[in-house]
Amino acid sequence: MTLEEALRKQVELCTTLENYRCGVYVASEDHFKMVYDNLLRMNHMHYISKYYKNPYGAFIIDFTSSSQLKVIMPNESIRGCKHHGLVIDSEIDIETKNMIIYPSLVPKMFDFGKWESWDVVKSRVFEVDFPDKIMLPSEEK
Repeated sequence: MTLEEALRKQVELCTTLENYRCGVYVASEDHFKMVYDNLLRMNHMHYISKYYKNPYGAFIIDFTSSSQLKVIMPNESIRGCKHHGLVIDSEIDIETKNMIIYPSLVPKMFDFGKWESWDVVKSRVFEVDFPDKIMLPSEEK
């Protein structure tokens, strides 16, 4: 799955599910900028209530469905974040994935205390390779 496909899938989940939380974990500032640019180019602005960068360096999009998508560079200060779906940069080392990123993954709870299965949760985790450069529509041939 490509970066753009994974982001589109997560944005679709954010717009259709209430209180859905997505984490997009990137390995570098360049990858952070690629995700930021890609998200702002997508045609979902009418579903967004606000977007901002918090003091800890995360780019956050709040959707009208009360869902949230966070673009984060993994570090110790993000422990405690909980997500129902993930997009993970393949350049992030396995120790960081195991110690910081995967523990942030939780099943979504539905009405009446029912939790979704881990198989459903795992189907929303995408590990992607970042392209060397994102092509703008005017540059594509």
